[in-house]
Amino acid sequence: MRAFVSSIISALIAALICPGWGERVERIEVRPVRVEIRPGMTRPAPRFPSDPRLESRLKAIMRGGKIDAEGIQSLLERAVESGALVRIGKSIYRSAWHLLDELILSMDEGTRSKLAELHEMRARVRAGAALKRGDLRTIVELFRLYPLSRSVHEAMLMMGERLLRRGFSNSAYWLFRSVLSHSTDPAIADKAKVGLWLSLPGLGAGPDEIEKAFEGVPPGAELPWMGGVERADRIKSRLLSSVEPIPEPAAPSLSEIKLLKLRLPPVPPWDFDLIGQAKPETFPDVLGRLVEIGDKLILSGPELIALFEEGAERPLWVRKLGGPRIEDAGERVRRRGGWIHPGRFVPAADGERLYSRWGVDESGRMVSVAAFDLRTGRMIWSTADDPELEGLRFATD
Repeated sequence: MRAFVSSIISALIAALICPGWGERVERIEVRPVRVEIRPGMTRPAPRFPSDPRLESRLKAIMRGGKIDAEGIQSLLERAVESGALVRIGKSIYRSAWHLLDELILSMDEGTRSKLAELHEMRARVRAGAALKRGDLRTIVELFRLYPLSRSVHEAMLMMGERLLRRGFSNSAYWLFRSVLSHSTDPAIADKAKVGLWLSLPGLGAGPDEIEKAFEGVPPGAELPWMGGVERADRIKSRLLSSVEPIPEPAAPSLSEIKLLKLRLPPVPPWDFDLIGQAKPETFPDVLGRLVEIGDKLILSGPELIALFEEGAERPLWVRKLGGPRIEDAGERVRRRGGWIHPGRFVPAADGERLYSRWGVDESGRMVSVAAFDLRTGRMIWSTADDPELEGLRFATD
C-alpha cells in the first residue's frame, strides 16, 4: 500500500514540475518519494462482538433449518450473553438477538405457543419480584431473555405506566411498543396500544402522527381507559385536543436574515474530547445550540449555558458545569466497549425558569435535570439527589 501511494505521489510531483507543462513531453523522470504513515493518522476498522458458533447456527435456521422451542431458547440466551453481531451483507451487521427475535415472531403458532409456555415458566416469579422493586433494568433483561412471557409483558405495562406518569415518554413508548409487537393476548395488546398512544404527545408528535397511530383501529372499539373502557375515536379526540399542529417553517428571505455577534465565554459547550470518539450524527450542534425564547437567546451545551438579552453581545449570565474531568473520553469508550451517544440537547423555559439536563456520569451522559432562574442563572432545583431517579438515564429532552 505504501509503495503504491509513493508511486502515485511521485508521478504527480514529476508531472507538475516538468518543463513545458501542457505541451507534449518526450520523457518524464519519476523520482522516488517516501510517504510515512504514522500511528494515529489512520483509524483501524471497528471490531464487533462476535460468536461464530451462534452465527453459523442462526444462518442455518435462516436458510430453512428446523429447530424446536428449546433450541431457539438456547440461541436466544447465547445471543443475550454475547451481544454478538452477525454479518448479513457486505459491511452490514445486525444484532443476533434482533435476528432471533424476528425469527420468533415469524414462527408457526404451535412452536411459538410452546416457546411462550417455556418463557412464562422461567420468568413469572422473577418478573413479579422485579416489578415489586420497580427494577426497570431487570424487567428489560427478562424481556430480552423471555420475550413471549405474559408476566414480563404485564410488568412492562406497569413500568410503562409509571414512567409515563413521571414524564419519561420515550422509555414508556419503547416498553408499550415492545409488548404490542410480542403479545398475542388481546387484553394485553389493547393496554399496550393505549399506552403507546398516550406516549406520543410527550415525544412531540403532531396531529398527523397521532392520526397515523390509530390507523386500522375501528372507531367504536372499546379499549381500557382510566380504570374503565372508552371508544377508540373518543381517545383519539382527547389526544388530538392536547397537541397543536406543527407548522411548516417558511424559508426566510435574504433581507430577513440578521447577523448576530455574540461574545462567548472561554468554556466549550461540549467536551471536545468526545467529538473524535462519538458518531458524527450525535453532534448536531458541536459548538452549542442557540435557542430563542422570547427576546432572549440561550447558548446551551452539556457543560455550559449562557443567556443573552436582545441585542447584547455579552451574556447576561453564564452557568458552567465545573468540577474536574472524570476521565478521558477515549478511555471512557475503551472501558465501556462502545461508542458515546451524547444525544440532543434542547433546554426549555416557561418565562421564569430555564430547564435543562445537567450533570454527567462516568460515560459523559447527562444524568440529571435542573431548573435555573432565567433572570440570574441561579440553580433553583436539581434531580441529582432524587432517589427515585437513581440509575435512570434521560432518553430525550
